[in-house]
Amino acid sequence: NPTFCMGNDRIRITYDGKFKPCLLRSDNHVDFLKVMRNGGGDSEIIDRFIEAVNRREPFFKQEFDKSFNIGSYIDYSVCPI
Repeated sequence: NPTFCMGNDRIRITYDGKFKPCLLRSDNHVDFLKVMRNGGGDSEIIDRFIEAVNRREPFFKQEFDKSFNIGSYIDYSVCPI
């Protein structure tokens, strides 16, 4: 449903440690658990998050890079870190 996808601005996290950019697709997940298990730091996890946001196609796409303020994009009320 293109209307739903255009209005959806969330990135989900799967049970197996992947960012899921789109509810209707399963071919564009981004693994961040491996980064964490291999001792990766915050910047590497942020890189994975940015990669997930950039994979939000075909209905929503916004290019982000490392200069993007990720803190303004996270709803901490549902994401206790």
